[in-house]
Amino acid sequence: MLSKEYFCSFPPALKSEREFNLKMVFLRICPHGLRSVCWGICGVLLAAGLLHLTRQYQVVVLNKLFQQYTDSPMEELSFVRLKKKSNRVLLKIPDLQGSRPEFLAVTIQWKDSQYDAIHLVLRYKDGNTKQALGTPAKIDWFRRDWSRTVNLFRPLGIPAPQTRLYFTAWPPFEGIEVVTDQSEMVQSIHRVKNPEKLPALLTVCLPATPSGVPLYQRLELETDGLYVYPYGITGATASQLITSCREEIASQEIAYHHHILRVGANSWIVKGYAQPGVDVNSQPTRDRSLSSVSKVFAADVSVNQIDTDLLITKPKFIPKGSYFLANGNLLSGGLSLGLIRNGNNAGSFEITRKGSFTAIIKVSEDGRYSVGVTNHLQWYSSLENFFVISRPGWLIKNENL
Repeated sequence: MLSKEYFCSFPPALKSEREFNLKMVFLRICPHGLRSVCWGICGVLLAAGLLHLTRQYQVVVLNKLFQQYTDSPMEELSFVRLKKKSNRVLLKIPDLQGSRPEFLAVTIQWKDSQYDAIHLVLRYKDGNTKQALGTPAKIDWFRRDWSRTVNLFRPLGIPAPQTRLYFTAWPPFEGIEVVTDQSEMVQSIHRVKNPEKLPALLTVCLPATPSGVPLYQRLELETDGLYVYPYGITGATASQLITSCREEIASQEIAYHHHILRVGANSWIVKGYAQPGVDVNSQPTRDRSLSSVSKVFAADVSVNQIDTDLLITKPKFIPKGSYFLANGNLLSGGLSLGLIRNGNNAGSFEITRKGSFTAIIKVSEDGRYSVGVTNHLQWYSSLENFFVISRPGWLIKNENL
């Protein structure tokens, strides 16, 4: 290797010789650099090509599978509407009282609806009898409550939006529970005949007619921690809303907050250990009496989930077209944040990625809304939760919004 002293040792008379040697050294080094650049470009192109081929293979396989769903013969099922509490109805299917699992298809009509999202609860009957206090629980896992919530959103880029939810229902399936005002969006329910001929029975939501929607997700760098509801809120609209002046929620508007949550000046600060609902080892079906907000957000019951209440505000009338806005920072743990209207989910998030975040929820209709915050932790991990929600408030609908 030629040192700096080597180049400086040339006398002025040998200036041309020194320049010649510099050119020779450059010509020796340059091809190696070009080869490195070329190898790097080839590596990137190879990785991109493999990713593209993998994605195309996925599209071909899924198109074939979903086409089988669409082409399968179906039988339309009749259903009756049974009123339930909290302005909800149960779409009960009388023809589905057998002992065998069924593969069902539920058609959702978005065309004439004002809603951008619908929350369906696939309701199962809890066949376990309640035990007296202090008596060991006898659990029949095949008869436990397997109810779960499925959130569907208005599809984008489809002229006549109509989607179809496919899922497997097994006894004791009761029916589909939905908010009364959204029950008309459930257009029909079909039973897929001969589901054993399908290669896989997935829970999936598809356009009722081919629409060219890609069957894959695009990779995006989540650097801003932005949570929007519904998904139709664009980044430009979100940026404008974040900087708008909002009506912040005062401490007098809070109906309940847990002792680990401190109400500060324009902020809610959670620092402490979450209170579990019940010991999962002694009562695996989970008593959710301390999770009133989470029961509204989702009907799913997980023995490994700590989702106890942290805060709920007093109901307040908010006009359609307004927004709930909040900034925050998650240091450890996790939380669920959302709106409640008439005891039903009006938009919620599960925030578990550490760092700053911004939450935006659009109000879809006039009504009295409450804000709910819960823990979102796993049992077999640290139950310590530490986050700050700053400037929670409302951007009320006006002529400029």
